[in-house]
Amino acid sequence: MARWRADQLPPPSPAVMHAAAAMGLGGLVATTHVMHSLAPPPGNPAAERWIIRLLILVVAGCLVGSLMFFGSGNAAVGAAFLLPVVGVIVLAIVRGRRVRSAGPQPYEVAYRFQQGMVCPTVDNAVPFRWDSITQVYENVTHHYRGVQYANTTFEYTLVASNGWKVRFVSSDGSGPNKAQSVLAPVIRQEVSDRILATATNQLNAGGHVPFGDVAIAQQGITGPAGPVPWWRVTELTTEHGVVTIKVDGHPWWSRHTRDIPNFQIFWHLTRQLRPH
Repeated sequence: MARWRADQLPPPSPAVMHAAAAMGLGGLVATTHVMHSLAPPPGNPAAERWIIRLLILVVAGCLVGSLMFFGSGNAAVGAAFLLPVVGVIVLAIVRGRRVRSAGPQPYEVAYRFQQGMVCPTVDNAVPFRWDSITQVYENVTHHYRGVQYANTTFEYTLVASNGWKVRFVSSDGSGPNKAQSVLAPVIRQEVSDRILATATNQLNAGGHVPFGDVAIAQQGITGPAGPVPWWRVTELTTEHGVVTIKVDGHPWWSRHTRDIPNFQIFWHLTRQLRPH
């Protein structure tokens, strides 16, 4: 990921400011250098990337046609089928070089406002309110070259109540115990603390709180294998990014932390509810 200084990051465009105002996000707080990708909900027109799909079909068809003609001994026609594929590759290389020399791209910058974020795209801007986020997926990966530490990658995927998803990716090479995500404190303060308070109120009212395919309550935890009271949970551990729950000494449920929505809240509450 290209690194840009703070003074190289562009100010919010009119589209960004309009999106923020329409969503009632308040004033601009910070411009953040962070990679982001957006996933519209199913059925949204933005999700119909027909040009990309058509391009993939054309390339796949050309490759299949080329292999068929080469296999039948007609090398000239096979080579002709390869020309569109070569053209796509050359176009991608040229475009990549232009992008690198053009400064920060829309997907490398996000704008933080008082009540949320705005993620610009090439021709639009997508706003998110903090109070609309219902799930946070977190994935932290330490990278090594051989035995030498290289950097740490932080991925946060936020899911909004309207079905939109935004994934933020940043990296830090300070050290495995010192690396920090540029957005982690913001997400914790603006999103996770609110979700934790809501979950705690649900539990205190006698309800249950779902975390993917499991749900917790004051009395116990319910998973694919059914409900289990807390006193039967003999082990609750996380190691190498995997959470493992044992019931009566036997494996009962395990998931990667990156696949558990609101994992930090899940971990905090389960450790509180399970008798030690």
